[in-house]
Amino acid sequence: MPPPTPALGDLFLLVYVLLSTTFPPPGSDLRFAGTPKLADTHSKKRIELGAVGLFLAGSFLCGLAGEFGPLPVLGDGMNQLIAFRAVQGLGGAGLFAMAFIVIADLFPPRERGTYQGFVGATFGIASVLGPVVGGFLTDHGGGLVPGIAGWRWVFYVNVPFGAVALWFILRRMPALEPRARGGGLDYLGAALLLAGLVPLVLGLQLDKQAHPWTAPETLALFAGSVLALALFAVRSLRVDSPVLDLRLFQVRGYRRNCAWRRCYNPCPSLPVSSFLYGSSPYVFQRRVPRLTSPAF
Repeated sequence: MPPPTPALGDLFLLVYVLLSTTFPPPGSDLRFAGTPKLADTHSKKRIELGAVGLFLAGSFLCGLAGEFGPLPVLGDGMNQLIAFRAVQGLGGAGLFAMAFIVIADLFPPRERGTYQGFVGATFGIASVLGPVVGGFLTDHGGGLVPGIAGWRWVFYVNVPFGAVALWFILRRMPALEPRARGGGLDYLGAALLLAGLVPLVLGLQLDKQAHPWTAPETLALFAGSVLALALFAVRSLRVDSPVLDLRLFQVRGYRRNCAWRRCYNPCPSLPVSSFLYGSSPYVFQRRVPRLTSPAF
């Protein structure tokens, strides 16, 4: 995204534009983990509508970043874009998680793999075509509407497609009320997970020429991350409805799945990402109550 840089501000802040979508507060992993907890206690249709609404609002605001000059609290255009990308990322994470949750509610286990495959294929196609279309809009979209820079259309283009999705969800999607009210979201556990992941990512992303690995501020971030994640693990083992159920590590197949996924999908928040993506075959198939079964 080179064109936004001269229009909005500092080149060195551009990395945070990308990072804020993949890891905004409360963190990409935490967002992914929190959505199923909400789905246990609320209508999945309402959660889906909220996720689409957040994604569209974030997309529209990203397109407007810097149009009206510096804003109170948010500051200049680049800082606005970072904040609005975080909003967009919150909605996007909810959409990604809800795709699998809704499939688990609508279809029996033997059919879920087919529809999960459709989601994976769509994600793969979008990963290939998205950068191409985005680059085309960035370079040539400025002529679509006079006065609107081409890079802004990378965000505006989500709005009409999202409007169609909203209409389809409102008209066609069943309410999918929870079958039984589970425990609420563990807010303390969520806060500890946030306090552990954010310093970890910030410590890894700091400019190591200005902040070397052995610098006090870098070591303090890593130490705080380790302490918060340790407290989170203790908390998760003591509450009835944790954000992440660590009992899944009792499942041998799950542990192997986590290990294999780390081989080709490294991530700064490696332990939690391993947990979330490794647990998907179990969580979405609703096998958690059978963790002690010999079949696993």
